[in-house]
Amino acid sequence: MKNLVTGLFGLSLLSLAFMILVLSLGTVLVRPATAAPTLGDIPGGSYLSEIKRRSSAALRRMPSAAQIRSIQDARLRSAALQVRQAMEQLSRADSRNAGRLQANYDRAVDRLARLVKAQGTGGSGPQQAKTCAFKCNDDRLECKKKCKAKGKKLCGCGFTFGACLVSSVFRGCD
Repeated sequence: MKNLVTGLFGLSLLSLAFMILVLSLGTVLVRPATAAPTLGDIPGGSYLSEIKRRSSAALRRMPSAAQIRSIQDARLRSAALQVRQAMEQLSRADSRNAGRLQANYDRAVDRLARLVKAQGTGGSGPQQAKTCAFKCNDDRLECKKKCKAKGKKLCGCGFTFGACLVSSVFRGCD
């Protein structure tokens, strides 16, 4: 009797494992192939080249790394340098690392925005920097609205926002 119970139990486990294997293979084989998002989904040009072009344009409007290093507040200086470095890396991105570099840039900009809003610096004191941060954000929201109205997938509003924030920390509102 003991062998019969052990044998039936073992057989049940074996058949259960076989069913799991068959079902998992079935879902893999039957599932429709969904393509991963590509960097070439902007008509008339590639997404990657558009990111590189827009980030390079925003870099030209941003203070240089040497100028950013002259910011007195260490936390703001560090955050502004991270935004600049992330944007420089994006301007040289390739298809293998563009997504990761874009995420790094977004995190750096978010960090700088939080610091500026919380701490404030700039031309005439803390209130000016907060005003600049809100102005930069208003400009970004307006850019996104125009972009959406035109049906574009990428407008560079985030790059402009990052450049505006770094500039506001360095020299106040433009």
